Amino acid sequence: MNQDKLLSSYFFESSEPNGELVSYAAGYNSKIKTYNHAVKTLNNMGYDVLAFDYDPAVLQAGQPQYLLDVVDRAVEQVKDKSKDYQETVSMGVSLGGFIGYNVLKRIGSSSVGAFADCGVDFVPAIFNSGTLDDVAKAYQNNGYDQASLNRIWEPLDVEPSKATFPKDKSFIVFDGTRDKLIDFNEAKQNIEDWAAKGINVKQYPLKGLGHLLTGAYFVRHTKKIIGMAKEFHAQIG
Repeated sequence: MNQDKLLSSYFFESSEPNGELVSYAAGYNSKIKTYNHAVKTLNNMGYDVLAFDYDPAVLQAGQPQYLLDVVDRAVEQVKDKSKDYQETVSMGVSLGGFIGYNVLKRIGSSSVGAFADCGVDFVPAIFNSGTLDDVAKAYQNNGYDQASLNRIWEPLDVEPSKATFPKDKSFIVFDGTRDKLIDFNEAKQNIEDWAAKGINVKQYPLKGLGHLLTGAYFVRHTKKIIGMAKEFHAQIG
């Protein structure tokens, strides 16, 4: 596959810009049109939005370099676009949240993040959740196991226990208690460990919700969530 086609980007401009940009990454195997409500809400709030989706081959091809490339290209595009803004807020759902986390971490002008369906050790989630068996088999067929993927993807902070994060940045995470892909208890423990290490992060549990409904909640409550993210960030100052 042509790797240039892995990542697609879209720019949505507010009619009354507030001088801030939101980077928004879609969930795995979904398109940015799924998040139209979130984009429109952000535009109505004055945010310009640089949104991303990506071909499912980023995982389904079983080529670990694809994910590295998608993250690098998203970071490059946000870095270039963010030069025109006072602040860049990073948002994303599921794998998009993982991409958004890396955008937040690497972009100097970005200090606030909000993500959904995130917080677990990414590689075991692929191999052990049961919901991504086709992806796990693709990597195995290409000669990769959990240990080798952890090594290759180490720059992305795939292992929460090894994550590092700038002290002047913060993010909040929404996780469903009945998510079969993102184990809530594992995410809760990882986020507590991050906080103990001085990472500015806070988890919001969504009781009774699974993976898809957690993402839907995140979209429906965009205005509230961005306010919560900014309020949390103000507390770290």
